[in-house]
Amino acid sequence: MNAMDENLVGYLLNALEPEQQRELEQRLDENPATRQKLELLRRALEPLAADKDAPDAPAGLAYRTLARVAAAMPELLRVVKHRSAEAQKDLTVIRSRARLVEVRTKLWCSLRGLSKSLGHRLPRRVSREALGEWAEILEPLYQAVEDVRGRIAEYDKQIQRLEQKYPAAARLQQIAGVGPLISLTFVLTVDDHLRFGKSRQVGGYLGLRPRQRDSGESQPQLGISKAGDRYLRSLLIQGAQYILGRFGPDTDLRRWGLKLAQRGGKNAKKRAVVAVARKLAVLLHRLWVEDSEYQPLRQSQAVAAR
Repeated sequence: MNAMDENLVGYLLNALEPEQQRELEQRLDENPATRQKLELLRRALEPLAADKDAPDAPAGLAYRTLARVAAAMPELLRVVKHRSAEAQKDLTVIRSRARLVEVRTKLWCSLRGLSKSLGHRLPRRVSREALGEWAEILEPLYQAVEDVRGRIAEYDKQIQRLEQKYPAAARLQQIAGVGPLISLTFVLTVDDHLRFGKSRQVGGYLGLRPRQRDSGESQPQLGISKAGDRYLRSLLIQGAQYILGRFGPDTDLRRWGLKLAQRGGKNAKKRAVVAVARKLAVLLHRLWVEDSEYQPLRQSQAVAAR
């Protein structure tokens, strides 16, 4: 549903701001097709008028309203794209590994915190001998960490086999900062690269686009929507941090991100990371669709050649 269709429904339900209502009425006078669409919606919602004005709205009124709006304007309906069973099974391997990594982190923090409370600071690389005189108390916790680490290594072997199963994921690793985990998660989450008409739509699909809440002439700057797959979004953020970090190679994406981070403000760097993550998602999808070779400095070389 586009903004105009939303405003038409809001107009009939008396849910628009006064400024939005005046703008819509002006458009209705200028556009007969929009007025015709409004009348179509009005006739579809007439049977619900009595329930809508009742002091206590009956149960299911919202669902019936949506059903009548969709019946009057079938173009509002969209096909729901389900992930294939095979992709879901393989994606579970990656997500299971992610859960174990979280468990390992919590166990390590607990081990170090408890050891510190006993007056014993553990070294950076912990071994069983490093537990010292408190080994009898802390060794079961240390052993749990080692067990989880072994399980993660088993998942790593499965992920290596998945790389051979999905050649598209290997091609996406041409980009610096994109490893097997990011590329496989991206391919398995999206599943069908042709589901998007434009690569830019991937940013909104993964919740990396800013939210919108306009009112009249007010257009507040809001954070990203955080819709879509949370784990993939976090991986793209990690990839963006590497690209903008000290070890990131010189690419068009890095130059663009650093330029964005230099605009100033206390949150400029954070916004630049999110913006680079969004562009990284778009770039991954473009490479996947075109099955092409990644050129890190394509734009810069094109500008220099002019």
